[in-house]
This record gives sequence, structure tokens and C-alpha cells, in this order.
Amino acid sequence: MARRRSSTPAITGDPLCGTAFAPGTWTGEIVVCDRGTYALVDKVANAAAGGAGAVVIANADFNGLQTNAIPHELPSIHLNYADSEALRTWLATGSGHIATITDAVVAVDDAYGDRMATGSSRGPNSPVPDVIKPDLIAPGSDILAAYKTPEEYNMIGGTSMASPMPLVRACYCARSIPTGHRR
Repeated sequence: MARRRSSTPAITGDPLCGTAFAPGTWTGEIVVCDRGTYALVDKVANAAAGGAGAVVIANADFNGLQTNAIPHELPSIHLNYADSEALRTWLATGSGHIATITDAVVAVDDAYGDRMATGSSRGPNSPVPDVIKPDLIAPGSDILAAYKTPEEYNMIGGTSMASPMPLVRACYCARSIPTGHRR
């Protein structure tokens, strides 16, 4: 069953949603929180404390395309910078806007294949040639994986995800090479 949340989006007096909002600040509206300074899960929890029905995390210019798939206590969506600017422009045109958040849709598109996490080095680094660049990359952001117990899953990332994936693949490849031919 799809979870939908429709309401008039609310821009808050604290655009970073850095502290818990007073109960009754909202009655189920979609709250827009700017990205930055505070953990994303804390922003959503702070909006929930004030009665928000859903949350939009809106990227700043610095964050660009990077979005995170994090489980939150409310329905939520994380927008890249261009989409965040479009939302802000739309909201600035007046009042009475209605928005809907629906379930996620899996997008499989080769155009996404040339994106790296913002914390990764893309290389080469012409101004500082001694800085290394990756010669091998692996998926490491927003990987759905087992978490804590075999029954639990979470979206996790970083070297905790990027390191084991190529290692396991290398082990499988090494097993396929006859013993006398290994170096």
C-alpha cells in the first residue's frame, strides 16, 4: 500500500530545523528543512515533534546532487539542489500550495553511472599532482544491507560498504583461478 502525504508545504522559522518545534506547530503539513549543520534524522525528528506530517530535506548549493536514502520516522524526501531551488521558487510564488509525497520509485538509468559521492576523490588533481585519485571505485552510498541482526536492514554507506563489496568479488575471482596459476 502506498503511503501518501498531501498538504500545504510549510517553510519554518528555523530553516535548518535544528531544534524540536513546539507541539502543535503544524497539523500534518509537509515541512521543508534546509540541509546543513544538523543530522538529517534530527531534522525530521524535530519537525515530527511539532506535528509535521512529512518532511522535505532541501539541499544547499554545496550539496549539489548528493541525496541520502535514510529511514526517517515520517514520510520524507531528500531533494538535490536544483530541485530544492525549484521548490523554493514555487513556494515563494504565494500560498495555498498543495504537495504530495508518495512511495519511492526505483530508478535504473545508465546516466546515473558516472556519479560519485561528494566525499570521494574523483581525480586527477592537476593543482596538486601528488594527491591520489581512485583507480578502483565501488558502490558505497545508500546500500541496503544487513544491520545489527539478520532480520534488520538499513541504508548504510562509506568504507563500511565500499570496501567489502570489491573484496568479496576479488575473492570469488581468485577462487576461480587454478592454484598453480595464482601469483
